[in-house]
Amino acid sequence: MKMTRRKGTWSSRGGVIASVVVLLLSTVISTVSSSGFFEMQILEIANTNSHLLSGYCCGLPPEKQQTQTTGCPACATAFSLCLKEYQGTTSPTAVQQLQQLQKKT
Repeated sequence: MKMTRRKGTWSSRGGVIASVVVLLLSTVISTVSSSGFFEMQILEIANTNSHLLSGYCCGLPPEKQQTQTTGCPACATAFSLCLKEYQGTTSPTAVQQLQQLQKKT
């Protein structure tokens, strides 16, 4: 293919090809970015009876946990927190896009 230059610009054929290449590259290369913040204040976490979710004592060796449910020694308490995305308005295409993203991860 021969491109000729006229008065400081490329010929129209070369410009069309360059435009198509740029268009194809812009559809292949995508950038995703997001930002946000959340704030959480924990006022109190208490496990006054030192019980596990099962009702048995925590802070004991595993073989003794299921034999004692009162007078439990103090133990560390942990919790988990799950953050989910909130989306005020939804559309069928947004739901489909979210499902596709979840399949990829």
